[in-house]
Amino acid sequence: FHHQWLPDELRVEDGLRPEITRQLAEWGHLVRPTTPIGSTQTVMMKNGGFLGASDPRIGGALTLGLPRESPRKDRTLPRE
Repeated sequence: FHHQWLPDELRVEDGLRPEITRQLAEWGHLVRPTTPIGSTQTVMMKNGGFLGASDPRIGGALTLGLPRESPRKDRTLPRE
C-alpha cells in the first residue's frame, strides 16, 4: 500500500485481503486499487555463493545467482 498527503488516498495493490481493505474504508480512508507500485530484485551472498530472488508480483523478472563452485574465478557478476 501507499499513502501520501495529497491526494489524501490510500492506494492498495492486489493481494491485500478484502477484509483489510473494507476495515480501512470503515476507518475513513479513501481506498483506491492500483497496479503494482514497484518491484525489487535481490541478490544475497550465502555460504560463498550468490542467491537471487525476484519480486513475484511482476511477471517476467529474473534474478540469477552463482553457486559456490562457480566456473567464474573472479567471483564477480557479469555486467552486460
